[in-house]
Amino acid sequence: MVDVELSSVGKSWGAVQVIRNLDIHVKDEEFLVLLGPSGCGKTTTMRMIAGLEDVTSGDIRIGGQSVVGKLARERDIAMVFQNYGLYPHMSVADNIGYPLRLRKVQVDERRERVKSAARKVHLEDLLERKPRALSGGQRQRVALARAIVRTPRLFMLDEPLSNLDAKLRVSMRAELKHLHHEMRTTTIYVTHDQIEAMTLATRVAVMHGGRIVQLDTPENIYKDPSELFVAAFIGSPPMNLLRGTMSIGAFRGAGFEIASLPASLGGSVTLGIRPDDVALVPGPDGADIVATVFATEFVGQSTLVSIKAGDDLFCAVADANRKVTIGETVFLKLDRSRIFFFDTANDKRLRPA
Repeated sequence: MVDVELSSVGKSWGAVQVIRNLDIHVKDEEFLVLLGPSGCGKTTTMRMIAGLEDVTSGDIRIGGQSVVGKLARERDIAMVFQNYGLYPHMSVADNIGYPLRLRKVQVDERRERVKSAARKVHLEDLLERKPRALSGGQRQRVALARAIVRTPRLFMLDEPLSNLDAKLRVSMRAELKHLHHEMRTTTIYVTHDQIEAMTLATRVAVMHGGRIVQLDTPENIYKDPSELFVAAFIGSPPMNLLRGTMSIGAFRGAGFEIASLPASLGGSVTLGIRPDDVALVPGPDGADIVATVFATEFVGQSTLVSIKAGDDLFCAVADANRKVTIGETVFLKLDRSRIFFFDTANDKRLRPA
């Protein structure tokens, strides 16, 4: 069994603290995704686990053994990077087999293990080609095969799909999902792409400002965000966020009032609701917001309808067959059971009594 445990891990460069008291326990065979915007500390966290960066404080244990102070090559970790890291003068087979060559594995065994790894990522017909003759998706599969061939105890992937086009990202996500199911190797994956995180992960660690703001399953991250940053970062289209005040069961925002809300909440509040939970209704009866359409976006199976709420855009998802035009008056009703509340002062989730 190979689990990974970070205990009170911190990282500083001089007076600048980039990672703050990080505690994570990655379970054996888990696929954990570190998700967050650029600069949040996710890649630094991965590099500390891999031994490519030293920790400033705390402890990292892999398989129950502390690895602080150990070199990267002593940790039995395979990494896949954003830029593939292939040797242009080597064939695909030689690129895949290079880690085995360094370990002086016999030629016959090396050849068989290269073929086996290539089969897992569907490269068996490309083994004699050079990287320049491959597409971006094929190069990424070579990098994956090179990681697989070592049969490491831990996989680490740093933004591996960010250089691929949208169609290739979809197919490569499926490849990675199937590969993890097949190999059952503990995996830590870094990305800023929430779709990758939500589709691949067993659990997601949402990072912001050098700390983990929520660590949970993709479903719980989406349905039960712990604070405003998570609510705003997760979801496409993003959650609607309206600033206002609560008093006696009513939320008052910029030019509108939403009634029949929990009376236990009061003061400055940010109201959040996902566009999927905002319905267009035929008329003003029962509507929470009456406004003119600011913009529309046809996205295939639905149409996104945006209005202006003060300085903010507020979005609803309408059926694709519903014809809506800019400047038209629309009537919006919010699903009360799907409304979230956040404290405007500290962004923490407010849960009505």
